[in-house]
Amino acid sequence: MERPVLLAVDDEVGALRVLADALERRFGADYRVVAVDSATAGEAELERLASRGAEVALVVAELWLAGSDGVAFLGRARAIHPDAGRALLIEMDERGTRLPIDSMERLQRATALGQIDFSLITPWVSPEEWLYPQVQEALSRWTKAHRPHHESVRLVGEQWSSRSHELRDVLARNTVPFGFYAADSDEGRRLLTEHGVDGARLPVVILYGGQVLIDPANVDLANALGVRTRPEAGV
Repeated sequence: MERPVLLAVDDEVGALRVLADALERRFGADYRVVAVDSATAGEAELERLASRGAEVALVVAELWLAGSDGVAFLGRARAIHPDAGRALLIEMDERGTRLPIDSMERLQRATALGQIDFSLITPWVSPEEWLYPQVQEALSRWTKAHRPHHESVRLVGEQWSSRSHELRDVLARNTVPFGFYAADSDEGRRLLTEHGVDGARLPVVILYGGQVLIDPANVDLANALGVRTRPEAGV
């Protein structure tokens, strides 16, 4: 099955490259990242994807695009791909301390009118804190709606282990699609063997891209998935 698309649109080529590279590093195993440098090119790409029957999971657009703006572009994207998430990328002021007033007003209006699903602030100090959590939440919502049987994570552990239940709770509260497999089940043993794990330490987390985490701390699992840690999860 062809990977769903993450489309990024920004007419500042340097910023676009940073965004695309960050998305590719974290989500490239599961999604195809496409980056274009204008609203016109973005709309053409969306039309091309629609004509091929390709799925678009998320569209990210810079607020101030030459000859257009991100909100209007996201409106056109919604008309072409109604199920895609919409993220508005907003740049901080020159000192990097606050959003410009005109950008803030545009963001507030777009949010109030339901023209976007969420916003992303740039530049970020760390994508793990400012980019990945919100994108992961949006992609998890899309996956739950459009790939109900897709598992981004497979968890192998003892059926009644408190640690297994804790990790299942972390995944569920962060809306990460996952499957749990008892270590003594046929499928659990198959997964451990397939990924070269002897099962001496459980639980084992197998990410969609093939990365294996053995009894990870909650914070390490959250970082690997690009989701927020939650205090009640015992991190």
